[in-house]
Amino acid sequence: MTPSKRQSDHLIYFKRPPDHVIYERLRETIGTAFTYDAVGGTEGEVPPGYFKTSCKGEVGRGQETFERARTALRALEPFRLKWVEFIPERGLRVGARVCVVSSQLGFWAVNLSRIVYLVDEPDRFGFAVGTLTRHLARGEERFMVTRDANDVVRFEVFSFSRPAHWLFWVGFPVARFFQRQFVRACVRRMQEAVG
Repeated sequence: MTPSKRQSDHLIYFKRPPDHVIYERLRETIGTAFTYDAVGGTEGEVPPGYFKTSCKGEVGRGQETFERARTALRALEPFRLKWVEFIPERGLRVGARVCVVSSQLGFWAVNLSRIVYLVDEPDRFGFAVGTLTRHLARGEERFMVTRDANDVVRFEVFSFSRPAHWLFWVGFPVARFFQRQFVRACVRRMQEAVG
């Protein structure tokens, strides 16, 4: 096995990997399948055996607020966090691959997903990503802005997942903690962006 092949199997790094490594990881997932069966499950029924994580927060009221929230999500504002980078390969399009680079406890994780679906309706806008082979977990995560009948605009992050890699199993309580931290941080960031 060549050194480049061994390096391509890495999901965890001791420092942030350079951009060329991230884009190489994205290229390596061309043609790969999702790592779970219930593709689209965040819009339907969540399969048994997965852990659910969600957070929802009000971002304001009215059509203007909804449009600002839609624009913020399209611009990936909820993911502008100090410890997370959300890097879509070709923008928000169904089938586009996404790399999430995150820092936890002094390590950097590189997780690869693909956009499963987009929702663009008068009172709902969002998308879901599903895990690919180079991911510590398997499952799906949805990011959605909604406006209800009372004109309240909310942003919700919802996911179902389970470990896919031995590192996730070994550090399961820590991994779940960071999953919950991530969804809360995304909602807070959206509230700040729209606020």
